[in-house]
Amino acid sequence: MARYKFILTILLFPVITFPQKFPDTEIDSLLTLGISQIVNQNYGNANKTFNVLDSLHPELPLGKTYKAALLIAKSTDYAEKYNVKRINKLLDSAKVRCEALLNSNEADVWNNYFMALTLGYKAYFRILTDNYIDAFLDGYRSVQYFERCKDIEPDFYESYLAIGTYKYWKSAKASSLNWLPFFTDNRKEGIKLLEEAVRNSSYNKYLALNSLIWIYINEKNDEKAIEVAEQALKDFPGSRFFMWGLARAYEDVDIDKAINIFYRIRKSLQAESHLSNINNVILLHKIAMLNHKTGNLSESLKLLTEIENIKLNGEEKERLENRLRRVKQLKNEILQSLSGRQNR
Repeated sequence: MARYKFILTILLFPVITFPQKFPDTEIDSLLTLGISQIVNQNYGNANKTFNVLDSLHPELPLGKTYKAALLIAKSTDYAEKYNVKRINKLLDSAKVRCEALLNSNEADVWNNYFMALTLGYKAYFRILTDNYIDAFLDGYRSVQYFERCKDIEPDFYESYLAIGTYKYWKSAKASSLNWLPFFTDNRKEGIKLLEEAVRNSSYNKYLALNSLIWIYINEKNDEKAIEVAEQALKDFPGSRFFMWGLARAYEDVDIDKAINIFYRIRKSLQAESHLSNINNVILLHKIAMLNHKTGNLSESLKLLTEIENIKLNGEEKERLENRLRRVKQLKNEILQSLSGRQNR
């Protein structure tokens, strides 16, 4: 995977270290290529790359784990239905391979990493499909395996991503309990681990970057979020994964830039003939809200009307129910405001 030149982490961590790479150069090369193809939304070639990896090394779970990862990424990017059966089958098969490797050598850092990664994706996918109890259990077990990697090899930076993300959001979501004597706020520690992952991780650095972007946004540190997103986009210029974060970060800094980026995302999806009704409604609504915020009511009204003219099927209406309600509310608010101006 491409190495990020993230200036902030270079300043924070002056000791020069090198990222882990899988010992087998062929596997390392395929992983690096395939993950880069996912981030660049080159899903077809990514699938071919991971098929090759799975074929050449059927004893490893990586091919199946990352084929599941790309299916999740693709469906999320295009706002399409997840192929639940296919994704679960891939991750379950990968888990069986992980168990076999751990049975042969449970002290090997990579064997523990394989299980941590696979369980991490299982947890993430369960969240996306609203299976929160199992997601929590898989996520907790994933972090345990990542912790084990760190115990075996303290500088195994691939584990820092999951541990840092877990520590930050666990503390952030429980921040209302900070008055309790047993509460420990690990947000700063989580951010530090993620920043180290950005500098030193190899395969999942893009995930660390994406996590940092949204964490900085949650921390109201939009300038850092913008810096991280823009650095990431230098390595992956067309990556919508980073453009979404960049647009959100600019909403409270430079609304015109945020609007332009949301339009770039929309244009990018249109160019690939993958602008789904779901994404179209979401993007147009975001742009309409930003125009409303700047006082450009006529443009906002035009976009809201465009949303109402999109022909949605039953499933799309159900998924967009809350947003469509907000679209209607905003349109009524604008119409009342414009009517009030005319009556003055």
